[in-house]
Amino acid sequence: MRVCSDRGQFKPTSAFTPINGTPYFHARCKPCRAARARGDNPPRTLPVKSPPGFRFCAACQTTRPLGEFLPGTGNSNRLRSCCRDCRARVSPAERRCTSCGQTKPITEFTRIRDCVNGWYGRCRACRAERARQRYQSDADERERQKDRVRRNRRRRNANNDQTKLIGQEQLRPSNCARARKY
Repeated sequence: MRVCSDRGQFKPTSAFTPINGTPYFHARCKPCRAARARGDNPPRTLPVKSPPGFRFCAACQTTRPLGEFLPGTGNSNRLRSCCRDCRARVSPAERRCTSCGQTKPITEFTRIRDCVNGWYGRCRACRAERARQRYQSDADERERQKDRVRRNRRRRNANNDQTKLIGQEQLRPSNCARARKY
């Protein structure tokens, strides 16, 4: 028997969801977890059917011509879900850094498409400072970075060696003789 943390009722262990990979169970019973999940996530609405040549903008909730949407990936017609006007409102020319709190031009931030707004939260200077602190304070991080530099240096040298071999192959006398025929 366990007590549900939401209702305070005693229930059998079978009424609780097990936590994967552990011998433990969630503190809320299955019905309470389901009710909480339904409350946090409203039911999905069906997609709006747009006439041919038009698309529904998810941000401003209007139907607009296809020409007002930027190219994108991942959906059936390869267009973004928001129109150009809404995208312009979402991506401002300035942004506030979450680390230093200063408002800076958007060019001072790194573009990351996986983020909701498409930009990293910290400015480039704060990211560099944080990486520098991590490098100086953690010996394992220093070794990882040094290994990365060595690996990249070997890769670049191998590419340069291949390029030199290709260049030498082109300058061999037999190749020059063949080239003269043409």
